[in-house]
Amino acid sequence: HDGFCLWPTAVPNPHRANWCTERDVVGELGEAARGEGLRFGVYYSGGLDWTFNDHPIGSPSDLFAAVPDGSYAAYADAHVRELIDRFRPDVLWGDIAWPGNRKALTNLVAHYRAVVPDGVVNDRFMPHSVLSGALKNRAAAVLINGGARRMAQRDRGIVPPKPPIFDTRSPEYSAIDRVSHTAWESVRGIDRSFGFNRNSDPAHFLTKDQLSWSFCDVVSKGGNLLLNVGPRGADGRIPDPQLTRLHWLAELLGTDADGIVGSRPWVTPGDRGGGREVRYWADRGNVTVAIHHPGPTGSLELWDLAATAATRVRALGRGEAHSTATATTGPLTIHWQGGGDGPVALFSVSGAVAARSGLHPERAVW
Repeated sequence: HDGFCLWPTAVPNPHRANWCTERDVVGELGEAARGEGLRFGVYYSGGLDWTFNDHPIGSPSDLFAAVPDGSYAAYADAHVRELIDRFRPDVLWGDIAWPGNRKALTNLVAHYRAVVPDGVVNDRFMPHSVLSGALKNRAAAVLINGGARRMAQRDRGIVPPKPPIFDTRSPEYSAIDRVSHTAWESVRGIDRSFGFNRNSDPAHFLTKDQLSWSFCDVVSKGGNLLLNVGPRGADGRIPDPQLTRLHWLAELLGTDADGIVGSRPWVTPGDRGGGREVRYWADRGNVTVAIHHPGPTGSLELWDLAATAATRVRALGRGEAHSTATATTGPLTIHWQGGGDGPVALFSVSGAVAARSGLHPERAVW
């Protein structure tokens, strides 16, 4: 939001001389990422640039008052076009809003799709409109701030309003509450900040339980987890509290990486039974079952799954597990033992059917 460009831009800032790096940080990062076989995206703050408008932000309504107008629309458009032409990003990730009108945004996205045909645009390019101006008045500010307080009290995070042009949704510090037919990603930091914050203490960071279960919840609903990692400015190293949590995710993915990465949503994302939360997703004709707080030994009836004579249950990354259900109707029961007492247990179920629809899992996917 400070408007400082991490590439040597040819579009000069009219308010700050040399407001960019001489070194092409964006280009070097893109080359390194793609060299490892990764996709590469760029972020541009289209709604805030404090070199054009430094209105203090003390409440959600102040965001609208801080969005620059006038010449900023053409300036931001030129910057993003430069990013597209120079770096051909696989993901174009905007934030807060977009200063141009809908026609200008349509032209910009059309240019992006021409240059990067399989590129992805997120849902924060909300174009400037009459409504954007109306939201700056005092009455609207009261409504906006009241609604934001209620969401904060319920710990609901932020769900951006749906813009006219987008490919993916991006709830922030939140998640969608059902299986979504639209691509989406849950966006959050490892603590309460995006990037490194030297003022964060241990209580601000995700616990292993929170991180593991929120990831399973996102997977069950067809989403991705966009977890922000920020190196320290002093030495470029990833701080130990962040690195620890990346190892936790690697441990969970290592349980059955293919079953998670190649998965699709199942008939239902999950339920609560026997005092435990459960999540489901489909994987190569099987159903992966994630159980929260399993304990080292236990059993659970799954009313969404019915066993058949062919039903088999395989524990992923734990000790022994088996199913005792043999009837073709009634709930599947999973028993497990051994394997420690982590926050999540994963089981792969084959040969079962969706109890409510009778569909085989291979056909019961979105």
